[in-house]
Amino acid sequence: MDIDVELSSAPLGVPCRVSAVGGGGAMKRRLMDLGLVEGAVITPLFAGLGGGLRAYELRGAVIALRTADARLVMVAHGTDKVTAFK
Repeated sequence: MDIDVELSSAPLGVPCRVSAVGGGGAMKRRLMDLGLVEGAVITPLFAGLGGGLRAYELRGAVIALRTADARLVMVAHGTDKVTAFK
């Protein structure tokens, strides 16, 4: 069963599938340019000590997003279907 959560609160080390990208204008475009599009698999790797940044693995690269930006991305996790998208 899929569980939809904000990317900023997805559990570390668990692959997730992007289900929606929110925000508007330039921010949504920036997130999509990074590869955060519906169906993409992203894995939260590390969280900063202050909680302001998190690192993610996306399409073979490691990217860092501010928590506020990661809240704009909804992801699904908790299913074997996620690994099929890798």
